[in-house]
Amino acid sequence: MSYREAQAVETQQVVHQDVPAHHRIWTPIPSGIILIAFGSSFVIMAFWAMGGIGAIQRAYASMRGATLFVDSPTKSFGVAAPGDVVVVSFKLTNGTQNPVRIVGCEAMCGCTTADDLPFLLAPNESRDLSFSVHCPPEARPGVSLDLSITLLTNSSEQPRIPLCVRGEVRNRAGSADSAS
Repeated sequence: MSYREAQAVETQQVVHQDVPAHHRIWTPIPSGIILIAFGSSFVIMAFWAMGGIGAIQRAYASMRGATLFVDSPTKSFGVAAPGDVVVVSFKLTNGTQNPVRIVGCEAMCGCTTADDLPFLLAPNESRDLSFSVHCPPEARPGVSLDLSITLLTNSSEQPRIPLCVRGEVRNRAGSADSAS
């Protein structure tokens, strides 16, 4: 063993003796993981502070030129029996500095009615708008409903807001028709 090799071995032994055991296992890999975890938690907190997923949808809608925002343009009521009435709500937000009047709606069929129209949405105000869906009593079990609704506004920037309500019509368990 050369003099330099012996010095290197001796230096390593001295360094390891002076450093506590829990510090000897510290490597760049765990510190990188801690940095990633800290950075991720910062991003998650910022995302939550901006409004979560709704903020992303609003930002996307704003890029498309929307000034009235809907929490989700498509809602599902799940499963209902023929003849049932289910209520589906949409949250509308006025992102302008002017009041906007929701004057009415056009529904694909008469089975869907708006509960609260017309109404005025103040600047930066949010409000729930409910629709009642009357599942047709003559509907065959297993039928999927895909109902289009268009809100009509007095806004020149966004006079129409398309919405969709989905669900399935099935007989209740235990009824005579569900056995066949």
